[in-house]
Amino acid sequence: MRKPLIVALAIFSFLYSCTKIQSTDIGTGLIPTIDGVITKDTSLVVITTTREDSSLTRVYKSDDHVIGVINNDPLFGRTTASAFFELKPQFFKFSFPGAKANLIADSAVLVLSYRGSYGDTVQPQPQTWRVFEINTSDTLKFDSSYSTTATISFSNLLGSKSIDVRRLADSVKYGFENAKNQIRIPLNKTFAQRLIEQYDSSNAYASDKEFRKKFAGFAVVPDPGSGNTLIRVNLLDTNTKLSLYYRSETATKKDTAVSYFRFRLGGDQTSGNANRIVRERAGTAVSSAIATATNDVVFVQTSPGTFAT
Repeated sequence: MRKPLIVALAIFSFLYSCTKIQSTDIGTGLIPTIDGVITKDTSLVVITTTREDSSLTRVYKSDDHVIGVINNDPLFGRTTASAFFELKPQFFKFSFPGAKANLIADSAVLVLSYRGSYGDTVQPQPQTWRVFEINTSDTLKFDSSYSTTATISFSNLLGSKSIDVRRLADSVKYGFENAKNQIRIPLNKTFAQRLIEQYDSSNAYASDKEFRKKFAGFAVVPDPGSGNTLIRVNLLDTNTKLSLYYRSETATKKDTAVSYFRFRLGGDQTSGNANRIVRERAGTAVSSAIATATNDVVFVQTSPGTFAT
């Protein structure tokens, strides 16, 4: 008795599949014959134009900022991105803990929050990032949003590092830090001594206004010679900070400590920021397309980039 039952179920399944289209709840008896049997196609000639996007792209304080170089893109050419920003004490009037006469600067490290990358992350070319000091004559405006074409002047090299995007997600674990997704750029000891020993003994930390007169912020600029990756960092993330390491020594005691300067939001003490992104398209496929009235290929590049019609 079991075999006839199996055959009956198989026949029912066959009839069901032949009388109902699986992609709809409507049976075949209710669908016009032409919809289920005959298909047609046609070809359209599409005329396209590619143009540079002349609108101003702005990077706001909460946005991810882009730093890095892409040199080897045959379609869109070279992209170079630099970031400019202020990191400040968490309050004013600020001072380092302990007696000023006992403070000794150890080191300073600029830490950036790594948020991801665009480009070749499998076999990335090494690229060197250099950290400069923004000129006090060109101090960032805290209440302005700069376009990606903004030019910020800088000088006085503070430090540099060779960036390998494959290692940026590694964990950092030692006495003062237990984190990951950090880009850590050591800065020279002279800079650490200026902020820890000299500024703490002057009126540089008396107010935000006085501090900005002395130090206008950082410019992180990639070397243009090599690179095939753009790296995203976020200024508001807690991973982004200036780490100042110091020790306080007396005849009987030696303490090691760290203080952090961060990107600040809040009234007239808000930090300024800018993200300069330069596209160089000469001799590339997109450059030829822009120069031609009509094309059969569309080139669309994210801002500051291109658009097509």
